[in-house]
Formats: sequence, C-alpha cells, structure tokens
Amino acid sequence: MYVSFDKGKKCALRIDGKRYAAELLDVRDRVLRMRCLEDGFSMDSRGIVVELDGPQGIAAYFTRFLTSAPDNHTELVLLRSANLNCDELRSFLRVPTEIAVTVALEDSPAQFGAKLLNISSGGALMESDTLPEMEYGERIRLQIADEPAISVKGELVHFSNGKPSSSLRIGVRFIDVDDASVRALTWFVWKRVKMFFHDYS
Repeated sequence: MYVSFDKGKKCALRIDGKRYAAELLDVRDRVLRMRCLEDGFSMDSRGIVVELDGPQGIAAYFTRFLTSAPDNHTELVLLRSANLNCDELRSFLRVPTEIAVTVALEDSPAQFGAKLLNISSGGALMESDTLPEMEYGERIRLQIADEPAISVKGELVHFSNGKPSSSLRIGVRFIDVDDASVRALTWFVWKRVKMFFHDYS
C-alpha cells in the first residue's frame, strides 16, 4: 500500500515496540524531518518505523535515525530509505559546511589550515592545499572556532585528489571524544541541520 510523505502529515513513530504520535515537518529526497510529541525514548537501535494512515489502513515504512536536537528527541531527522543495508549509508548524518578550520598533528607542533566541507558527530571531510606529509591512521586534532569552540581528536581514514591542480580532500574519523566535545559537536551539527531545512527559528 502506497501512502505519500507530505509536509504537515500526522503519523506515528514505532520505536522499540512503542508507538509515539508525530508530525512530518519537512520532506526531502533522502531525509525526513519530524516532530515527536513525546521524549524519553532510547535511540540506541537507530531503527524507526514510520506509520501513516492510508485509505486501506496503516502503512509502515522502515527508516533510520540520523540525528536529533541535542537535549531531547522531540525533533528528529530520519533517513528516508526502505533498505537499511545500503553500503552508502553512514551511521551519522553529515551536514555541508564551508568554514576554515585549523588542523594540528598529534605530538607535533605542525599545523595547517583547511576548509571543512562536511561534518557529523562521528567524523568530517576537509580540503587543504597546504597538507604536510601524512599517512593513513595518523592522529590529528581538529579545531573549530565556533561558539562554543570545538577541539576534537581524529584519525585520518581517507585521502582523495580528483584533479592534479585541486586541493587534497581528507576524511577524518573522530576518536576519544569526551562528553563536552560530543555536546559541542552535536550542537554544531544540529545548527546546520536547521539551516539545511531553511529553519532559522
């Protein structure tokens, strides 16, 4: 049974066997932004079923939890996909950015500037044309001048250079992140999620 995802539509989220009333705030090609009328549920499983009322009964759609407002789960962003085993799916929602950051090598005074292309609570993609000699698995510290400022340790997991004259792209997975940095990262990502949905309220 087919039921369309429409902005403003009332629905329900089934999480760990319990049903929560919800509303679709925005619908995009691959993601859904939703408001849940309750909080207090765990998102450890990361899988959610969206249930919508249709002309022939309730239609259920499997989705995946990507992120939520840092202090509660009343506002969620879900992956709009019926196949949770797709190779391209990430564990965290990555949001686009274009801001300058500072990268410091671990156990070294060397630093270089980079442009942050996207970021999630679990990692980041950067671009730089002043990259020192580095290897896969090397530890770095990423510093973001935000409010509050963010300083987080990461491990290099990806390098790419599409054209000979282009800057090098660097993929980083965050590691050993303390509670304060987790909260700062979550807020940093969530603010850009709101911008993605053109919501500045």
